[in-house]
Amino acid sequence: MPLTTQYVEMLSDKDPYLRYDQYRGSDSQEHKAKLAKEAEFVEREADMKELALDVSTANLDPEPHWCEEILVKIQVGTELDAGRIVAYQIRRSHLRWNSKPFQYFLDVPGQNSCNIGNALFDRHGRLKPHLYGSFGAETNQGEVLYIRHIRMKPKLRQNGLACIALKLLMRKLSQRQGDYSHPSQWWFAVMHKENCEDSWRSAGFRVLDRTCFLACCAQKGHRCWDQTQPDPQSLIEDVQPPKSALDKALLELVLASDFHNSMTKIEKAAKLLAAGADMQSSMAVQSAVLAGRMQAVTWLLAQGADVDQQDSAGHTALHFAAHTGQPAPVKQLLSLSATRTIKTKAGYTPLDVCILEMQYWREYKDAQVAGGFSGHDIKYMEVINHLLKTGIKLQRLTSLPVPKNKWGCTCGECLNGYLSPQMRYRLQCLAEGSYDNGMEFMESIRKWPANLRPEGRSVDGLWLQDYLPGTLLHNVSKPFARGWSSLMNMFDDMLTKDIVPTATAVKNNIERVLTLGTIGRDSNPKDIIAYMKQGGRVEYALDALVGRSREENELTGDGSFSDALAEEEMDGMKACENDNDYTFLLRRLCNDGYMPSGPYLTNPEHSDWQRANSTRVVHNPPADSGQYE
Repeated sequence: MPLTTQYVEMLSDKDPYLRYDQYRGSDSQEHKAKLAKEAEFVEREADMKELALDVSTANLDPEPHWCEEILVKIQVGTELDAGRIVAYQIRRSHLRWNSKPFQYFLDVPGQNSCNIGNALFDRHGRLKPHLYGSFGAETNQGEVLYIRHIRMKPKLRQNGLACIALKLLMRKLSQRQGDYSHPSQWWFAVMHKENCEDSWRSAGFRVLDRTCFLACCAQKGHRCWDQTQPDPQSLIEDVQPPKSALDKALLELVLASDFHNSMTKIEKAAKLLAAGADMQSSMAVQSAVLAGRMQAVTWLLAQGADVDQQDSAGHTALHFAAHTGQPAPVKQLLSLSATRTIKTKAGYTPLDVCILEMQYWREYKDAQVAGGFSGHDIKYMEVINHLLKTGIKLQRLTSLPVPKNKWGCTCGECLNGYLSPQMRYRLQCLAEGSYDNGMEFMESIRKWPANLRPEGRSVDGLWLQDYLPGTLLHNVSKPFARGWSSLMNMFDDMLTKDIVPTATAVKNNIERVLTLGTIGRDSNPKDIIAYMKQGGRVEYALDALVGRSREENELTGDGSFSDALAEEEMDGMKACENDNDYTFLLRRLCNDGYMPSGPYLTNPEHSDWQRANSTRVVHNPPADSGQYE
């Protein structure tokens, strides 16, 4: 049953906005007093309106409580149901521990939240960098409050009540976090501009750059609360169809599949132009490009159409061709002197819209389509190649990272096109450490544990307990564990030699090193054979290596890998879009027809976890942000 609480919001001494000031390191008593006065004003304003909130909360997903629905009934004086707020609290700290992308989970509350996830956030729950403006990287920490809608009764609209209620709700949620001095506890609230009926600006919400969404950071010191700053240009999405009958008739003719072969239709189109049909207002060139009618485009340009004509949002025909991944039209438009540096009203060049569309489909496939991302469409790569064949500097064409190949590499240094330098370094360090720790442990132990189930013992550093199916954990012998450890040593050795340790490459390498007798550092390949004869698979070890790297990554896990030495080594490596995409990497490594599904004993959906959940201890569980008091 949902927990229901009723309260009239009163500000406490533990005001999160004052704590934000302390976090910034400011000792200005004058500034603190100013913020306190602002908080007191909000309290008096709410008290004057006799405004109260009746809040109901319910977890949409019982495990692991990452999404909570918040239903708010606004009370004003004797009006007990003056309005409603429906919102969802999305705990990103919980989702980052899962191998599935952020957008996959946002489909649970509904299609609206899924649309916001695809439009604003990347696969890790971070605000997409090309949207930085009024908001930046500070929004990548803390929880997301998605406000689905705010509704007030007609007689109570246009008087600021909805904004006051929204501010009080966000204040309550901020206080609920407990530790107000830490930035990871701050809120980032988003909603669609059409879903609010009141003056959203006074509640701290601003247009999120280049989108039709509104956003607000809960901390009072954030720049979004500066009311003097103008709002950025909103994105105009839909191109208006032609209104004139002559324009409509012209558009129907040029879009016909046989237009270029029909003298009758060409003559009719010429007569329509003579009669006053306007190629510009009908958006004939853009429409013909979208339909793939390039012969019609050539005819229109011969009649005087502008190849760089922009629609109401600033898109040219080249923008449309790049956005839809049409390499032949892009090449032809460029040969007809189309300008590749023209920007839309939202600030995008044709290369920008091409890259953003590729990023969108990568995240969409990861979240929605079985099998996940398996490489960019080759048509988009051809579009990029056409747009870059110019003497114009790349900085004038885009500020976004440009994919160098179909696997999404943007650094140009990925091994096999997808294993980035930073990812390779993490895997190599973990493989080396796992081998050293495991062998040291096995040499020090006198009696080998008979059972590696949760109630039994684990082998330090080898991760056997989490990444072996339950059927193998009942009787893991010491040679089995040595074989597992030797696989880690082989992964390290292959990466050192610039070989990606895919399942097929490792199996081929096992056959090769059997003739040599050793893998390196006194590791015996015969141990690997013993491991595989007892039911072990190369894929289990690959799953463990990739999974533990995910858990120790600063973005997707607890950040334990980012020690001083690692940061110093990785500072000189180029950043890449593939640096943190572990799901894609595991699919590429496990290329021999078998895909593991670990960690088995920390995955609530797995049968092994369900059999052992009464005794298991979750490795590094994410911190809970608490419940309503």
